Amino acid sequence: MTVCIAAIAADSKAIVCIADRAVTYAGYAANSESDSGVAKIIDLPGNWCALFSCENLTLPKRILDRIAQALSNKPIVTFQEIETAAREAFNHFWWKELEEQFLTPILLTKDDFWARPTNIQPLDSELILKVTEKMSEHKQYCSIIFCGFEGDTPHLFVVSTPCQVDLYDWQGFAVVGAGIETARNQMLWAQYDQEDSLASVLYDVFNAKVATEVLQALGYAWNWRLIVPGQKPEPLPKDIDKLIDKLWIESNQSPFGEKSRRKPEIIEEWKKKVRAFTAAALASSKKSKTKPPTPNEPNDQP
Repeated sequence: MTVCIAAIAADSKAIVCIADRAVTYAGYAANSESDSGVAKIIDLPGNWCALFSCENLTLPKRILDRIAQALSNKPIVTFQEIETAAREAFNHFWWKELEEQFLTPILLTKDDFWARPTNIQPLDSELILKVTEKMSEHKQYCSIIFCGFEGDTPHLFVVSTPCQVDLYDWQGFAVVGAGIETARNQMLWAQYDQEDSLASVLYDVFNAKVATEVLQALGYAWNWRLIVPGQKPEPLPKDIDKLIDKLWIESNQSPFGEKSRRKPEIIEEWKKKVRAFTAAALASSKKSKTKPPTPNEPNDQP
């Protein structure tokens, strides 16, 4: 059981990502589930990261490793480059899985089946029909959110097996996993907007993640990433993470709402600490654009 959420924040100046760490093991009578050390947020070259949900860990690992290898020599990765790499990786491993599942057991390869030379005896038409039907019915759920910046512009898109690409820039947030409906509805109920402050969006995505725990019994443990232009994705500091968790436990209500049950002085103290962190994070993005180049860095200025 999984939920992964990525949301644009601070008037499109940051992206907030959160993912649970639950792993489910299929059993004969019932499934077993436990929080694990498996991080479902993976950093990618450039200013990008990925959040994945899949029935097993093998497929997303293969896909993300291939994408990372394809983009490894690029210090700056554009939206077009990462989308192209994601499409290629999904297509490659989807066909590889079909080949291993349905063709290898009958001693055929993909080329034997789809591009059979004319000088070799053709395959039986009934065999072709039977195998094709099985391949078309094959299901292997895997969805990955890709998020990052191209210059100052944030991008979110989701790729799902076999290779469906959906863009979420206009919505501002994307969700994948078994908790997709609960988390998405919670974000809508909170009236999320990508122009909201970074502190507010941090709480909203955490609240949406917790909603899946309460309503769908998804895992408790989680990982964060915060992305700002010109910087690698970074985890949230532990003190800020614990502060958000503590606030939810004590109030179960956003401190940014107009009608809060929390005492005003406690809310303001919480806002002060988190806003100080978010202001520093956004300021680091500005500094990375204005700092002069070191002797080992090329100067793009004429």
